[in-house]
Amino acid sequence: MGMTETLAGKRVLKSRVTLTKWGCSYADVSLDGEHTLAGSVELVMRDLTMQCAVLVGGPDKGRSAYRVVGGRGGLGKPLPPWSYSNDAGVKVATVLREAASLAGEELDTSTVPTTLRLGGNFSRDGDTTTSDLLERVAPAAWYVGEDGITRIGQRQRVELTEKVTIIERDRQRAKIVVASESLAKLVPGVVVDGMEAVDVEHESSAEKGVRTTLWGMRGSNDGSRGLSALKALVDHFVGARIRECRSYEYVVVKRNGKRLDVKPARSSSGMPPIKAVRMWPGIAGAYAELELGARVIVRFLENGEAVVTNFEDAEGEGFVPNKLVFADGGDLNGIVRQSDTLTCPAGAVAIVTASSKVKCG
Repeated sequence: MGMTETLAGKRVLKSRVTLTKWGCSYADVSLDGEHTLAGSVELVMRDLTMQCAVLVGGPDKGRSAYRVVGGRGGLGKPLPPWSYSNDAGVKVATVLREAASLAGEELDTSTVPTTLRLGGNFSRDGDTTTSDLLERVAPAAWYVGEDGITRIGQRQRVELTEKVTIIERDRQRAKIVVASESLAKLVPGVVVDGMEAVDVEHESSAEKGVRTTLWGMRGSNDGSRGLSALKALVDHFVGARIRECRSYEYVVVKRNGKRLDVKPARSSSGMPPIKAVRMWPGIAGAYAELELGARVIVRFLENGEAVVTNFEDAEGEGFVPNKLVFADGGDLNGIVRQSDTLTCPAGAVAIVTASSKVKCG
């Protein structure tokens, strides 16, 4: 079967679709031709269909590039402030149902236990999003399905019965790469070769076709009672410190002033979402206002504080920020291109927007 993939009915040249165990799935898509898309769109990759919304992107030089997110794109938008009061306890179902409605999202209310309550009084401020509320009442236990509907709970574990070709198997990294004609059942929760997939990444291109990477939860039971016990012992004493020595891929979900609220790019990393993360870009005098959905690298300082140290490369949709500010540079005039040298008079500030307009002064 050849590669059959479309976004809003337009032919896809290449894509990377990331389906996550919790939160919103997302995809980076390159289209053949210049097409202006917005709002709700449908992404089709072979027999897998994903209901999603355009987050960022547009046409450029004969092609189009978009980042889309599962659902209708409203989970990360701030809600109006509101307060609830109920002597018997404010129902979680009421709070989430109204938040989803305001965000334009569809919530499967049957997955929200009617017995869950938040206490007699509950308020949200004007900076609260629907995803904030979901994470508060069901930490890492909610997701947006491929049908675009938000649900509380865990994705179902299902043994894969269809035949797939295993291209790579890395038990240490809990990673399996497969090729398959059918993709509809290769979603989080599927069990392949004894490993339950926590995250699933489908990558497609005309040159390589479609390849699917399944990521399992690291540190999960591998069948050896002795080894599992040793892992638990090591994790108890030094596991948290080992995790903090690593770098992790995260996704920007909200701009929080000059800081970022981020969530792990893959649930299988075992890392939590983090709020108000400072940016340490490694370039003195530079500050970027990143697009939502941009991928970043998060590292941890010796005191345990998380900081963003690296940003998406030129092949990613989050490469161009919404705004780029340089302070105390050298000489800066006119239109800025990637090949230009950015300089500005001493003490001045240069502001470079995604439309390449430059202001210096």
